[in-house]
Amino acid sequence: TVNFRTITFFYYNPIEIGRKNKNGLMLKDSILISNKEFVLQNIKFSKKGNFLFLAMIEDQIMYNFYNKVGKRDSIHIERKIMEIKKEIVIIE
Repeated sequence: TVNFRTITFFYYNPIEIGRKNKNGLMLKDSILISNKEFVLQNIKFSKKGNFLFLAMIEDQIMYNFYNKVGKRDSIHIERKIMEIKKEIVIIE
């Protein structure tokens, strides 16, 4: 078998708690993660209040299986997703 793995970190624009969000959930950016470590930077809040930070980590492994003559005969994809929700309070 030959394995191919990608880990992607998706994060969304923070949602202000207590206000209706007219635009819905909007993806801000995504990062391919190498070495299972990453740094989240450049998150800025322009006003005070309570916000909900939302993110998702997707871990995907693709297995290629080959028969005895070296011809690929099947592919299996295993996918795990973890959601992150964190309330953030901006006071200044």
